[in-house]
Amino acid sequence: MAVREKYAGRRLIAVFEPRSNSSRRNIFQETYVTSFDKADMIFIPEPPLTEKIPDERRFSSAKLVEDLGRKGLVAYYFEGTDNLIEALQKNARSGDVSSSCRTGHSANSLSGCWKVFDAFLRVVVPWLYFF
Repeated sequence: MAVREKYAGRRLIAVFEPRSNSSRRNIFQETYVTSFDKADMIFIPEPPLTEKIPDERRFSSAKLVEDLGRKGLVAYYFEGTDNLIEALQKNARSGDVSSSCRTGHSANSLSGCWKVFDAFLRVVVPWLYFF
């Protein structure tokens, strides 16, 4: 993860929001387990619209968080983005770096992305909000 090298010595918070058709399926379930090794904290919500995918082909955020935990990584599962934002605001601190990956393309996706980014900035760079 190039972010880790660029911001060495700072805490790295990874936010992964699976929203695309392929990321909501278990195609990459095992690959994702090796994708967050350099993060200090990982936040992963349940993807939307999973009921349209057969159970045996469905990606599981909860399973990914369990697998990351077995590797000794600090990972958190959330039922939705609002819960993730609340936890991010409680856990982020000045000096942290956040790397966010939100798959899928839609107006709602972009709106949610900005909500996560805004929540992070309010904690890490609070002086931005005093103007």
